[in-house]
Amino acid sequence: MGLTLLNCFKRKFNTAIDYGRKAIELSPNNAMAYMFYGYSLFLAGESEKALPLLNKSFRLDPIPSNIAYVQRGEIYFDLKDYDRAVNDFQKIIESEPDDIWARMGLVASFQRLGLKEKASSQVKKIMALDPNFSLEAQVDPGEKPNSPKVSDYWNALREAGLS
Repeated sequence: MGLTLLNCFKRKFNTAIDYGRKAIELSPNNAMAYMFYGYSLFLAGESEKALPLLNKSFRLDPIPSNIAYVQRGEIYFDLKDYDRAVNDFQKIIESEPDDIWARMGLVASFQRLGLKEKASSQVKKIMALDPNFSLEAQVDPGEKPNSPKVSDYWNALREAGLS
């Protein structure tokens, strides 16, 4: 599992996927193995393949982590299933009201649903949590926010008023 995650950070997605597959073989009932394997597929542009793995992770873990909710929310967003993305991001806010990443997910999802007032409300909450917030500071140096994979998400955040 660790090698799956490490290779995701290094942006070596094919290697991460291979390690994720191996982690599942070695520990077929490990929720985190499914979560990391699924997320490596998502990062490699395979959201359709990633979603069943994240869902299995949820079935195996009766109390999923906020990380699992963020990852699945991002996958739902990528699949344009914005209502489900909202549900996952809101689940995080219930236990961690100061989670800026979950609030960013809500902003983008509400924006794509055409719920501009709700998106704006979340923007205000983000700015209250971090008055110096900037999208640039949120981007992983290895991630390309203008790539087709993530541009819709970042564009939705910008359209809602985050910069």
